[in-house]
Amino acid sequence: MDKFSLLGMPKKITKLVENESARGKILILTAYLDELLSELVSYSSVNEKAAKKLLDYKGPAGDFDSKITLCSAFALLHETEEKALNAIRKIRNKAAHFDKKGQGFDVLFDAEQTYGQVVNLGSALNLGRPSREPAEVEEFFVMCCRMLAIKLMIRGIETTKRNLRKQLKRWLILFGKT
Repeated sequence: MDKFSLLGMPKKITKLVENESARGKILILTAYLDELLSELVSYSSVNEKAAKKLLDYKGPAGDFDSKITLCSAFALLHETEEKALNAIRKIRNKAAHFDKKGQGFDVLFDAEQTYGQVVNLGSALNLGRPSREPAEVEEFFVMCCRMLAIKLMIRGIETTKRNLRKQLKRWLILFGKT
């Protein structure tokens, strides 16, 4: 993956989300966060081929949950970001999967379970809680996802800088400059 290959995406994501249903917003924003996690893993990797294999659809970090776990395990995420991403993951799973009991139909922002997960999301980001009005819960969810996306982008920049410093130190040692 090219470094910062998702630059310009926020504008496109905003356009997609504007006229989307509640379920669509959940799926689009989660897919975007999933891609940002992939970028974070890629930035942190010293072997691009291995990172690509790791992030492949059927690879060990090919799904949203695995990427969250991987990034957390390697301290690429703060604990609060991990909690927020897991709250989003739970909301997304309800939106994306239906079962015989009718699960998946009750994911909209007026559902008690969704409201509880959005409250968890806001709490993880230290933003408080939205009112119970479905439109405000939806708006709050979108705002939280945007905030989290910005945090992940910053993590990517920090990781890239850290890797550049490590690489520079390796080169200096290699060439006997330290």
